[in-house]
Amino acid sequence: MNQLKTYIIPNSVNFSKGADKAGINSIFIDLEQRGKNLRQGHLDTHKSSHQLRDIVNYRKCVQNAELLVRINPLWEKTKDEVNYAIDHGADILMLPMARKVSEILCFKDIVEERVPIVYLLETKEIIDNISKFIPNLTNHDRVHFGLNDLSIDLGLKFLFQVLALNILERPCEICRDYGIEYGIGGIGKIGGGKLSADLILKEYVRLESKWVILSRAFHENQLVFEGLEIHYRNILESYFNYSLLNQKELFKSRSELIDNINKILC
Repeated sequence: MNQLKTYIIPNSVNFSKGADKAGINSIFIDLEQRGKNLRQGHLDTHKSSHQLRDIVNYRKCVQNAELLVRINPLWEKTKDEVNYAIDHGADILMLPMARKVSEILCFKDIVEERVPIVYLLETKEIIDNISKFIPNLTNHDRVHFGLNDLSIDLGLKFLFQVLALNILERPCEICRDYGIEYGIGGIGKIGGGKLSADLILKEYVRLESKWVILSRAFHENQLVFEGLEIHYRNILESYFNYSLLNQKELFKSRSELIDNINKILC
């Protein structure tokens, strides 16, 4: 069965309890702050409000999902952040904003396979060089292609232009060749969004993405998960149904996606 797996960044411990109960696969504690306001301060995007000390509180209430901790991009205190996160219950870590292959390999050495790693690939340089480090990943590690920072790095006006320009086709193929599970971007509620969430999800299916972040457009900064269960099920059911489409149908949807992106940019 083709089943989508999901990340969500909780706004509160109570929210994470509901998300965990609903079947979200990864509760996402976001500690990334270094450089983010400089990159995204002009955009209406998620900015971290979590602190290292929050890991313990979320660990106590997350029973079914994995507890993922995104730390800062590589810096002089990375080892301290990694050790603290693992020692206080992180099941998996996420490294954002790597540009050099050496950063990926350095982070891998710091973690020492104590927990799996999600490599958030969101710069042109690291995506162009994906084949140089993918062979070093374990089959417990994952990749996630981040659209916000990647679109900024590429000088694009709209994050989903990354999909329209088909930038991720070959990197996704490389991940599959090495048996590395991967995800792409985020998703809002089915039937909503300036760009149809249905079209976005179909393109994720075409690119064989297995993971997605449930974005702010999905949870709208609610402090509890209650009421979102139906929207969560809609996404899972839609992904499954879209996975049954043939390539001709998926490419037709892709053409519609590109047309809609062009209209938004006009």
